[in-house]
Amino acid sequence: MVGSMTRRHVRKSSDGGKALSVFDAQAFLESAGATKTIVQFGRGDAVFTQGDACEHVMYIQTGSVKLSVLSKTGREAVVAMLGPGEFFGEACLAGQPLRMGSATAITPATILLVGKEKMIGLHFTHAGAQHPD
Repeated sequence: MVGSMTRRHVRKSSDGGKALSVFDAQAFLESAGATKTIVQFGRGDAVFTQGDACEHVMYIQTGSVKLSVLSKTGREAVVAMLGPGEFFGEACLAGQPLRMGSATAITPATILLVGKEKMIGLHFTHAGAQHPD
């Protein structure tokens, strides 16, 4: 329900100024009846591979994920190490058709998948704006 999206944590800014509103990702994902798929990954399992179609945005509920890219010569470069409460794969929201890198579970992980069209709709609902379609 949309009302739950207003639930946010508030903290004081570090400079003692106005309070800052902190985005509550779980409330955002639970709002507006988002259709979700929850997937369990074991250590070393591929969440997605470089060159796969961009179809979902992912949210880490538990565990850790490594983001990496593979060069043409076969060398792997680690781009990021992510943990619970972090999103990844959001490049699909900007129209990227294929994954530019790979995501691998580095510990057992529970990942929430949100389809890109659903995520775009949730974003516009949350922002109080109209979807551009």
